[in-house]
Amino acid sequence: RRPAACSVGAGGAAAGGVLSEEAWGKQSVHDSMLLATGSADLYAYVFDVGGTRAKLVQRLEGHTDRVHAVSFHPQDPLLATCSADSTIKIWGAKTDRYRNG
Repeated sequence: RRPAACSVGAGGAAAGGVLSEEAWGKQSVHDSMLLATGSADLYAYVFDVGGTRAKLVQRLEGHTDRVHAVSFHPQDPLLATCSADSTIKIWGAKTDRYRNG
């Protein structure tokens, strides 16, 4: 199997998804200490690393192969993930379903 090429940033995307209120909290995205990771198990994970111990706040489901790259938008509450399934997904706070397009 050929590895997918991923470039995740502030550009366009093929699909989108949802980040929980717990992941973003009630505070501004600029005040959050969140860490996102990709994984070989088809998911991306969002951790709160602002305390004395990292806490998993959300597992993002939607990819059908390994998640190779993740990137937060520098100003808006958005997270992009790129997978070996040849898709890039944009996850936004307070949305209730995927957006295709």
